[in-house]
Amino acid sequence: MALPHAFYNSPPAYMGFVGFVKLKARAIVQDVTPGSTYQHGDILVRATSADLNLTQEVTKPDVIDSRYDRTVYQLGPKLIDGSIAFPAVYDMGASEGTANETNIVEATFRHAVTRNIQGLLTDFDLDVKYATTANLNLADFTYYGCIANTWQFAVAAEDVINISMDVIGLTREIATTTTLSAEYMKNTRICTWNDSRVEIRNSASPGAHKLSENIGGEYVRSFEANINNNADRFYTLNTYLYPQAIAPTKRDVTGNVVLLGRHTDLAELAYSNQNFCSETVQIAFGFETKLTLAECQSSFGTVLPNCVFQIEEMTLSNEIFETTVNWHSLPAAGTGVNDPLLQNMNPTFEYPKD
Repeated sequence: MALPHAFYNSPPAYMGFVGFVKLKARAIVQDVTPGSTYQHGDILVRATSADLNLTQEVTKPDVIDSRYDRTVYQLGPKLIDGSIAFPAVYDMGASEGTANETNIVEATFRHAVTRNIQGLLTDFDLDVKYATTANLNLADFTYYGCIANTWQFAVAAEDVINISMDVIGLTREIATTTTLSAEYMKNTRICTWNDSRVEIRNSASPGAHKLSENIGGEYVRSFEANINNNADRFYTLNTYLYPQAIAPTKRDVTGNVVLLGRHTDLAELAYSNQNFCSETVQIAFGFETKLTLAECQSSFGTVLPNCVFQIEEMTLSNEIFETTVNWHSLPAAGTGVNDPLLQNMNPTFEYPKD
């Protein structure tokens, strides 16, 4: 039996591809000077996934009330969190709201790393449009007071460079103007594994724990670097279920590198950790291209200092022989101290060799 005409496409199917995630303009202020402020405008995140949401738990505690049904319920705090994943791209166009050219990878990395004089991260706002907005389908929101709790750079041979970021926010409101100007529709190339740069470098410190030579990307099958700010929410009697503040705690900088075969020099470095009392080996990573075209000038890179390598993990299988080496970086940044992760941005890469 045919449905009445009023039922046809009412309500319609709201498709998600018309949505977007937009990082709102912000000046990221670092603790030290000079040149300690990084300004970016509104940036479209070309997301492969985004699950930022507001959640709230409702529980029904046990009470003695002469009933076998539950008669009381309790509201939990309102939590804003989620992850955003996107590929690194060569888009370096001027972002909306400023004449500055902005690279989304560098902007999010700086949000995850840069701390101010109080040891806090610069917060930011996110516009998230989930689908077409209609009277009964309000799906545009602005998430306020967000920080980048974690940030990851990951690349593997024959794959793209993937960036992911876990976000924690304070509040959410219905957005009134979540629009994109035409400049956001510019096409751009995704950075693939040939654009990535990974180098394990010796330090210039005399007598330091060292490799016999630098290890370049030609040995690397995959690489992962993680920043974790271990942020906590803090609540007060402010009459709201939202937190009063979000603060990062001790930072962890970790990752792993998967090597083609076993690199004896790196394996020996990890095996002999007990013979040394400090570490100065560095890991440089990022992406760049040797093309000189204007649209290819976008790049990203940084150097992680004081890296401690764990003994390699090996498995016997019928597949290609690889070894996985986990590592930890101890930058020793703090209030009034130049953060090495920011002071060594955009290094000159020498590997892999031509």
